[in-house]
Amino acid sequence: MKIILISITFLSFLTNAQTGPGGVGDLSTNRFWQNASSINQANGSAITTWFNDGGNSLNVSQLASGLKPVLLTNSFNSIYSSIRFDGINDRLILPGNTDINVGNFIHRSYFMVFRTNNDIISRKIIFKEGGLTKGFNFYVYNDSLYCGAYNITNNGPGSPWGFYSVKSKIDPNNSYIISFVFSGDLNTTGTISIYLNGSLIGTMNSVGRIYSHEIGQFGGSLDNLVFENGPSSSVSSNYFDGEIAEFIHYNYAVNLAQRIIIQNYLSAKYDIPLDSDDLYNEDDPVAGNFDHEVAGIGRIDSLNLHNDAQGTGIVRILNPSNLDDGEFLIWGHNNGVEQAIDFIDVPSPVQARFERVWRASEYTTSFSSANVGVIDIRFDLSGLGSITASDLRLLIDDDNDGFFNDETPIAGAVHLGAGIYEWQNLTGGVGGIRNSRRFTIGTINTTLTPLPIDLIYFKASPQNISSVKVQWQTSHEENNDFFTVERSQNGTDWEIVTTVDGADNSNTLLSYSIIDNSPFYGVSYYRLKQTDFNGGFKYSQLKSVDLTNTKNILIYPNPTNNLIYIDGDNFELSEVKVFNSLGQDISSITTISYLNDSKVKVDLSNLTKGIYYIKTNTISKLIEVF
Repeated sequence: MKIILISITFLSFLTNAQTGPGGVGDLSTNRFWQNASSINQANGSAITTWFNDGGNSLNVSQLASGLKPVLLTNSFNSIYSSIRFDGINDRLILPGNTDINVGNFIHRSYFMVFRTNNDIISRKIIFKEGGLTKGFNFYVYNDSLYCGAYNITNNGPGSPWGFYSVKSKIDPNNSYIISFVFSGDLNTTGTISIYLNGSLIGTMNSVGRIYSHEIGQFGGSLDNLVFENGPSSSVSSNYFDGEIAEFIHYNYAVNLAQRIIIQNYLSAKYDIPLDSDDLYNEDDPVAGNFDHEVAGIGRIDSLNLHNDAQGTGIVRILNPSNLDDGEFLIWGHNNGVEQAIDFIDVPSPVQARFERVWRASEYTTSFSSANVGVIDIRFDLSGLGSITASDLRLLIDDDNDGFFNDETPIAGAVHLGAGIYEWQNLTGGVGGIRNSRRFTIGTINTTLTPLPIDLIYFKASPQNISSVKVQWQTSHEENNDFFTVERSQNGTDWEIVTTVDGADNSNTLLSYSIIDNSPFYGVSYYRLKQTDFNGGFKYSQLKSVDLTNTKNILIYPNPTNNLIYIDGDNFELSEVKVFNSLGQDISSITTISYLNDSKVKVDLSNLTKGIYYIKTNTISKLIEVF
């Protein structure tokens, strides 16, 4: 059996693969890419390190003990995570002497997805780059989002929070996309353009190079990229109160077409409507919510062009023959499984197709129809087992009825090496990928080209206050002898929990689960080892479960959309109350039922989506309602 894990693949062997956000940039240009959804931790757990998915090994980390924000899973668009800052003392920071403007990286671009909380009147610093006086920052103040910057010579009057500032009205408990593009030079005039949800809210001119301090405001080399409180660690009112889901930094000024594509990627992913240039509408519910791994190509003019994109997904589109001014082709998928498990909705002679389906928008910036011409489309099928190129078929829902079984399969895939398959000179218009059309791939031979991803999922979660449930599912098993569930306290030293027989050979969905009645108190790490009859084996990704504070109570499921259960002892469950994020007791609009001496059920269906707190006799724990 082959257990295949999906990961971001950067194709260095092919020229100029655009694998950054939205298909813009790559490891050489994405200096920082902090994505909360890539953090593999339990909901509500403290963040000590926010790993960088960009082009270096510098990670955002905890500044000091006790200043840890927490991870909120499924907080955006019901699937994507964010980091919650409490507005009291939470902050994250890059290590010292980290000049993000290193070398010749003078131009730069930033994109950030954030959500406000109730307090947008007090000054709340979302992001700060630079030292005590030089650099720039985003902050919330008096119902507005402010963007401020200082130049290299520091020659302007006023406080560092007001000089060269741009502002825009915002609302509490709302989500936003901020875009910041600096096209300046070291000693000459430059321009910072700032966009909020796609609309230009202002520019800052003649700032020269934005300066990046090497000595931080805390008396040491701690500055340069900060999600925290501003120039003084003692001013607690400046700590950000809200969530950050994604932060992207390029070491160049993205062009106008690239900025529009990135904003559409973030808009679809986090379900944040754009006020301008919302060119991808397949993320709408009426279109089927094709929200995921959005990427695109487009052109504003000859100087603002982007004609090759892949992003984090497996689809790459390039070489458009007729990409005119103002035209864009943007695509995303439905988050279906990347494996050929649909045996019903297929045209002859296709035997099975991917459950994952992509859909495209093809528009001009004036929202009229576009046709970017003939394109090449590539699929990265590395890790999908044995593939014969002649077995592959591209399927396009040309009549746009939502089905593929009435379409003509497209042969002609060319293997470019390293698991990359390309359909070349794919026509635009009828018969090709065009506006609102769905597309996917299939196989005419499930024996020689099965297109499997064998391990669909592997997860671990608290079962009660002293046990953990471990679950996994496979779609394809080949020569599979047995599974081994392993547990570790530190992620390095492992012990066997149990073994489970495999299915030998199988092409059907199979589900497995076990209960670990001896997890470690605190954090336990789990992994799955699969062993073939010939002795070969593979490991899954690690999953962690945090049983801290569950010695007395356990609250589950978290997040939830209506009901939670609390397991605990008589003392802790003698008092159960629900509070909102303002600290107000809202127990009266919930229903709290004692099922027995050690279990309580709480009905939260009257609450709106948000963050709440469950308080027992001595313990208070955060929960999320979605």
